[in-house]
Amino acid sequence: MPTYLSLDFSTTTPGTVADKNGLGTGFSSVQANSTGDAYDLSLINVDTASSSLVLTATQGSNAAANNLKNALQVAVDTITQPFRISTRLKGPVTNLNAAYKQGGIFVGSDQDNYAKLVVVNNGKQLKLQFYKEQNGIGASIGEITGLNWAGIDTLDLYLTGDPQSKTINAAYRVNSNTALPTALQQVQIGAGAASFFANSATSRAGILAFTGQSKKVDVTFDYFGVNSLGSANPDFNQINWSNVKLSPLGRTESSGIVANNKLYLFGGYIDNTYTPTKQSHAYDPVINTWQRIADLPTAISHAGIAVTGNNIYLAGGYPGKEPRGQTFATNEVWRYNTVQNKWFAMPSLPAARGSGELSVLNGRLHFFGGVNANRIDQGTHWVLPLNGGQWTNLAPLPNPRSHMADAVVGGKLYAIGGQVGSEHEGAQAAVNVYHPATNTWKSAKSLPQALSHVSASTFVMDGKIIIAGGMLADGTDISEVKAYDPLADSWSVLSPIPGPRSSGVAGRIGNNIYFATGASPGFSATTFKGVPVKNQVVQNDAQALYRINIGSSTPYIDSQGNVWLGDTGLFNPQGAIALNGGPVNPTPAIANTLDGTLYQSFRGKVGDNTIAMSSRVLSLDLPIGTPQSVDIKLHFAELYYGAPGRAAGGAGKRVFDVIAEGQTILNNFDIFAASGDALKAVVVPINGIQVNDGTLNLQFKAEQDFASISAIEVLAAT
Repeated sequence: MPTYLSLDFSTTTPGTVADKNGLGTGFSSVQANSTGDAYDLSLINVDTASSSLVLTATQGSNAAANNLKNALQVAVDTITQPFRISTRLKGPVTNLNAAYKQGGIFVGSDQDNYAKLVVVNNGKQLKLQFYKEQNGIGASIGEITGLNWAGIDTLDLYLTGDPQSKTINAAYRVNSNTALPTALQQVQIGAGAASFFANSATSRAGILAFTGQSKKVDVTFDYFGVNSLGSANPDFNQINWSNVKLSPLGRTESSGIVANNKLYLFGGYIDNTYTPTKQSHAYDPVINTWQRIADLPTAISHAGIAVTGNNIYLAGGYPGKEPRGQTFATNEVWRYNTVQNKWFAMPSLPAARGSGELSVLNGRLHFFGGVNANRIDQGTHWVLPLNGGQWTNLAPLPNPRSHMADAVVGGKLYAIGGQVGSEHEGAQAAVNVYHPATNTWKSAKSLPQALSHVSASTFVMDGKIIIAGGMLADGTDISEVKAYDPLADSWSVLSPIPGPRSSGVAGRIGNNIYFATGASPGFSATTFKGVPVKNQVVQNDAQALYRINIGSSTPYIDSQGNVWLGDTGLFNPQGAIALNGGPVNPTPAIANTLDGTLYQSFRGKVGDNTIAMSSRVLSLDLPIGTPQSVDIKLHFAELYYGAPGRAAGGAGKRVFDVIAEGQTILNNFDIFAASGDALKAVVVPINGIQVNDGTLNLQFKAEQDFASISAIEVLAAT
């Protein structure tokens, strides 16, 4: 699958599943059902005027008879890295007014193995339900019932998966284009996880709607997207910035981009003569070092830049002239191979351009916009196949301009901001989106303010376009960082870089952001590192009965402000001692959490290795008052097998069962296998445990070595 898929239904996609008018929906297939009538195009309607897709739901189900119709889907890769499936439902949703009417999103392999997040009527009321089915056996994972359903105009649904921890998180957002999603619940997929975490030959994601035995109902979708993510918790609006190694040259108007986990800078100005340099450098964040690489074949600034694999492409620009100064356009195109550290000539542009944009989309280079040698704005749009050929014309940019930003998200090309006319004049806020299937440009939500000089400081992170710094219409350099969300067609503001910069170079490496050089004004050599503060998955609408930091005798306040109490005297046998990371590293750093303290201690070792395996049982009895149903969250981290200075890691070293109220809720659980490594947090939620005697009884029973539990939450069932 592509890294990002974005369907906003504003255009149709030829060659995909057709609607009742023969228009391509953008989905590649329909999920098979048990009755052989999975596809009924008369019940699908793409309305490009309102940018929506309507599924007319009929009687059927994917939870019992597997006779669901029109589950529109695409192939997805859910095994390589974290992923997010998202959709937006248009209100009202109150037309889901009878039992089992529902609509939402799903991910999985077939109608017997999937997870879905849907708005559903249970016969009494509407609820938002996170539901999972494995091998034909289904269960509700988490539900929200208290939303103002009549007041919903837009409802965004998200399923975010982490193939390493084998977890899927459900979240939602109501009537907002900028708020961070609200987490509903998390589930760990145990046996049969391959049905959910697999390559695109097996795994599918899409949208669904059905009515059970009720009459037909329309469910309106405004958007569907698939994003490959750098993190299992991709949402953030806060970035913690710091300074790292200075660039060897203070410079501005360089071309720059991230490739192979390094930040590359090419050319640009280094002094007030505004004579471009040939010098090029690469920053390696692992060793916090800049390295000089092969000089540019031509001294240049304002070149368009794009990357695919090991190759970086530069096109057009302002070339230098002897003995100093510059001209304002060239038709030169170059390819730099990052492995060979060499430059290679490419077919020249059809005409000279400077300060235009270069992108890679569907195996082709796109060059658009910029100015000619007389600094007159151009809207020409050319394309060059990377497997050979010459530049040809495509639909021109509707608003010719230069010094703008470009990005590719969801198979579409974005032209953002820029300027019309001379330097420091005519800044633009326009956002144009190129749809390759129809060779057309359309408008998207404009920037909050007119902005230029952002060509190399714009990048894509977790499905959003991020722009750092830039120049306002009056020539003022700014420090603001903005993010565009294709799902909401909206802009939000993130934490600013530490100082104003225009014409800098920025990009995402791993889960961090780097910003280098630029005008401040002047010629900056500063390099900033930004660490996003990710939105944690939290339990909502539930009363916490217990939060216990196991192995600790003192309270702990977590990053959400929750108080966790120590566990002194709670466990049996009393001889089960509190343990930590050990003498080498007693308080190790724990990955996958903002609250590492919770995972740095544990209990589980009952006596020594002479104790029979059948007797290695750790018990916990928690009074909860009146009989009720509770949800629990079990927090684990492997601190011994695979930890530095401890025993060798690997699956199968520590295996145990978790038993609640006499029923096994985790069978042969292996922390290392679940989290993928030592010193990594993993949270396993178990919902709907019925406690009839007023005391929750938990046991941790060893099958190999000893059990280990780091923290426990007990919540009144939602």
